[in-house]
Amino acid sequence: MQRTDLKIFKSERMTQQADAGGQRTGIEVENGQLNEVFGNISDIDHAQSAVDIVKVYPAVATNNTELLQDGHILINEPPLDPLVDVMIIESAAINDGSERADIVEAIESGITAGLLLRSGLTGMLAGQNTINRLDLASNSIGTEEKSVNLSVGQIICISVEYTGSESTTWPRKQHFAKVVSGGTADNVTFEPAIPFATPNRDIAINGQSRCTLLRAVNIGTGVICHGVTALTQNASSTTLNVGKTAGQLYPRITTIVNRLQNRPLLDEANITRKQLTVDADGLSYQFNTEDVATWATIEVLYVSAGISRTDATRSYNGSSISVLLNAMPDPGTKVSVKYTSTQRFAQYDSTSGALPAGWSLVLNFDLAGTMLYTNGTRYSFQFDPNNPTVLRVTRTGSVFDYQQAAIIDTSGNVTYYNGFSAIEYTGIIENNAAAVEQVYSASFTVPYREVVNSSLYISVEASAGGLVTASADNNGNITGTNVTGSIENGFVSLTFTVPVKASTLSYNIDEVSVLVPPTALYGINSLRIPNDGAVPLFRPFGVICIAHNQFTQYPSLTAAQAISRRPNSFIDIVDAEGASLWHPLQQHYEYDKDTGEVTIVDVTGFTAPFELIDTLSELALVTNVEPNQLKIAAPLVGSYPAGSIVSSVCQLGDMQALVGNLFDQEIWNGIFIDSIQGNPATASYNGVDHPIEVVNQSAINERWAIQFLGSSTAFRCVGEKVGQVGTGDIMNDFAPINPNTGQPYFVIRSTGWGGGWQSGNVLRFNTASASPPTVLLRSVSAGHSAIDQDSIRLHFRGNAQ
Repeated sequence: MQRTDLKIFKSERMTQQADAGGQRTGIEVENGQLNEVFGNISDIDHAQSAVDIVKVYPAVATNNTELLQDGHILINEPPLDPLVDVMIIESAAINDGSERADIVEAIESGITAGLLLRSGLTGMLAGQNTINRLDLASNSIGTEEKSVNLSVGQIICISVEYTGSESTTWPRKQHFAKVVSGGTADNVTFEPAIPFATPNRDIAINGQSRCTLLRAVNIGTGVICHGVTALTQNASSTTLNVGKTAGQLYPRITTIVNRLQNRPLLDEANITRKQLTVDADGLSYQFNTEDVATWATIEVLYVSAGISRTDATRSYNGSSISVLLNAMPDPGTKVSVKYTSTQRFAQYDSTSGALPAGWSLVLNFDLAGTMLYTNGTRYSFQFDPNNPTVLRVTRTGSVFDYQQAAIIDTSGNVTYYNGFSAIEYTGIIENNAAAVEQVYSASFTVPYREVVNSSLYISVEASAGGLVTASADNNGNITGTNVTGSIENGFVSLTFTVPVKASTLSYNIDEVSVLVPPTALYGINSLRIPNDGAVPLFRPFGVICIAHNQFTQYPSLTAAQAISRRPNSFIDIVDAEGASLWHPLQQHYEYDKDTGEVTIVDVTGFTAPFELIDTLSELALVTNVEPNQLKIAAPLVGSYPAGSIVSSVCQLGDMQALVGNLFDQEIWNGIFIDSIQGNPATASYNGVDHPIEVVNQSAINERWAIQFLGSSTAFRCVGEKVGQVGTGDIMNDFAPINPNTGQPYFVIRSTGWGGGWQSGNVLRFNTASASPPTVLLRSVSAGHSAIDQDSIRLHFRGNAQ
């Protein structure tokens, strides 16, 4: 096997249409030629951004079954344009027959519908982008949470689900969306709007109601992405400092949202809560505390896959809060609980007597009860949201409607109006002593996925009066008069030199909000890809290639010309047309690996100018991945300066055309299964003495069936993906032609058949190719580029036997 036997072939359709991709062709990707894989980046692509996906076939193009051991492919040179990201996509779901639509489905498999949050949502109209808050705050059945809290940035799935036959009126559908505002106290707004209508909870489908469901999502790996970066420092021991360890599957388009007057230590009823925080480490946590008010909600805050989340199972046993998160938190983040303290707040029932000494009534929507009217009827009251001291009674269609009934103060004193008296209520009371706040520290988690640290502005009242204010810089350092602190991974920690009132603490911050591009823009549903399209390009136990490339231009080359290069390098010389001067007999140049000397022999037939490529490289095993840093299992042999290329290696495995899983059946139902179904045929094909023949350059990955129809000698041949490829008989050799290569898919010799075949019998076998499909993805971010011409370099290699 020679270097020239390793080729990369184009797929059937090198376009961006839904049917792009398909089977391997016999058309090579020409070395050194522009637009052989990806097309030009247009002005529109630069303006609005773009995602291009292409499918190629690295192949062992020999006319035999010679083995290439541990074939692998990598990107050896990244694009120069910083707005362009290129990566190799690896997925077991991608096969020879896969088209662009199939590849996109594999890419989108990273997010799927998950845990049921609420069944029986109110029916939605096509184009609706809200969920009624009452659907989340109530309306639960069975094991569903009584109250569902959705976080800003959370991905959700709204679906129509039921068992039985498909309804033509309400077909089963799923819609993935991103929460942009709201919670249990408000309607939830999401984007994009749902494009189809859903049934109301009382509509029965196949005898089932509550068919509009709200689900959380499962976040998986989807596909594996292999990318390329560069060393930012000289390689040292087992640590490699690199430019990046993650890339973007699709362009990231953001906008800034001002988040103003956030009150992190107050709940929705303006009750001050305590917060306990620990470093994220696993799913299970225990917070030791003995002052938890069990009548109030315990809130959990953590970050998973870059999204601030609150979904978790929590319980309190009188001495500790136990928490089990629904998703694994991100490394380097915090897990917090917020709770109402019994040291400061308690429940109160007015029928039990006067307010306890030293306690005050909290005037908020927790205050609920009735008052007696002159007609002898008791009516429920509501507090006026514009003035919580005013209590109103609503009796629609009667003598009064939303009428003022009383005024109440924090001491519980009541002044009645309009014929009302004898109030009875329950509410929350606050310990006056505990309410005198004098704290010297505070911490909280910012509930936004990504923020601009330098935009953080904090304000809090000093216990002695006046304001204490502070702001942060780009590095997250917080400074101000009488306050210092930090913000890191969304966690804010503050230390004050004077006592302050924690309940008055507020902050403003700018959130970097990632916009949801319409699916039509890239042909990809971005909401089904984790982390807003950010994907790891390297992973523990993955193999990387570290390479230092030197490119030297020569206007001309002459016979006997000696060029000094590095020893033990990979040397190639290409002409102006991209044609390589390499020859197995060194007819055009010679290279001495021991001395590094290149000697030109003959360049007749090639076009000047020439480029000499000198690549020094080695492979290494990754043991750990951190942002901008890779750890490898053993020190490198060579010396690699800053700027050297680090590539994630996509392993293709042993590459060799093979035939396997040969068996026969009495009858066949047309379904391809890799084991005998029913009885074997009476006859058998002699695959031992007359094996089915394949060669590397034309075999494909396919499951085949040779089916006898209406005859004991004539048959047809059907492939699972390629369909019927020909007919034949047992008296002649059968060699159906692969139209993409012009050579047979395989050859079945007539001498292997024997007799005894019957109509309906089938011979089943599989073929494996020496050219596995490989997918490349190019992501172009919006912006103006100064690069007129750009390219990448793919390396395809392995070990010949």
